[in-house]
Parts: sequence; C-alpha cells; structure tokens
Amino acid sequence: MFTELQPHTVQQTTVYNRGMRPTTIDEKLDHVINLLGALKVEIEDLKVNRYGVSAQQVQKLDLNLPIDTIDYLKGLELRINGDAAFKQEFVKYLQHIGGVSAKDLHTRCYKRIFTNSLCESCSWKGFKNNFKMEDLAITKCLYDAVNGSFPTTFKEFELLTRDYLRHSKQRREREQKKS
Repeated sequence: MFTELQPHTVQQTTVYNRGMRPTTIDEKLDHVINLLGALKVEIEDLKVNRYGVSAQQVQKLDLNLPIDTIDYLKGLELRINGDAAFKQEFVKYLQHIGGVSAKDLHTRCYKRIFTNSLCESCSWKGFKNNFKMEDLAITKCLYDAVNGSFPTTFKEFELLTRDYLRHSKQRREREQKKS
C-alpha cells in the first residue's frame, strides 16, 4: 500500500519521508535541529529573493532614522538625488520594512522614516508655510517601495500621505500622553 520513501537532501540537510525515520531521541532531536537550520536558510533566501536585499545590506545605509529635522531631510534628499545606487538600496530598505497592504506598508515606512513632530511641519503641497513633500525624491522612493510591493496608483499614495501628515499632531499628542 505505502511505498518505502528514501530520504532526500534539502541544502545538505537530510529530510526523512514516510520510510526511514530516526528512532532514538538523540536522532530525532538532531533531525529537528537540521530541519530548523534548513528552514532558517530557506527563509533568509526567500527574504533576499523577495526584497532583493538582506538584513545585513540594509544596515549598511548608515541612516539616522527617524528624521526629526527639515535640515536632515534636505541632506537625505541630496544624498538620494546624488547617488543612484543609494536610492536603489533605500527603496529596497523601505520594501524590507514590509506590510500586509499598501496602506500598512505606507504607514510603517512613514513611522520608520519621519517623527510625528517633523510631519507636523510638512504637508503635501506645502500650504500654510509647511514643508512641501510632493516633489521630494524621498517621496518618490516611498512610492516606488509601496508600488513595488502592492500595485498602487500615485493618487492613492498621495491620499495616504496627505492623511498621514494631517494626523501627525494627533499622534504626537497621544504619544506624549503615554509617556
């Protein structure tokens, strides 16, 4: 009825199927440890394949995040505009943040990159003497990251950004009450 299955190798780790199974507790423990190691390697490979960047590469960007001043934002903007390789790595970094939807990824990226106090002094169009976010290279990087993971129109991205910036004061006040 059942055929005897032989072990097969997954990245130098022996995985047993219905046939030859480990018998002693030590063999079973070694088998489980080998499987966990193989899974860990495969998960890292999947992360690199999905985002095109490993966790070690992300740390090499040397960014002081979250950004809390307009001056640092302008400096990062110059760096993005001046170095195409950095821009590409920055987009990969943003994608690596991850999310379950376009809105979730957008929100997680903004929380990681900008403080709420900085966002209070920014707006999409720059109205009311605020810093204009619409034409920034960092905004384009954010859009590329969100659109690369979840197909999104620029208008949808714009609405998400406007909403995020509009509620920054409320988020900051809520954070201050907690602490």
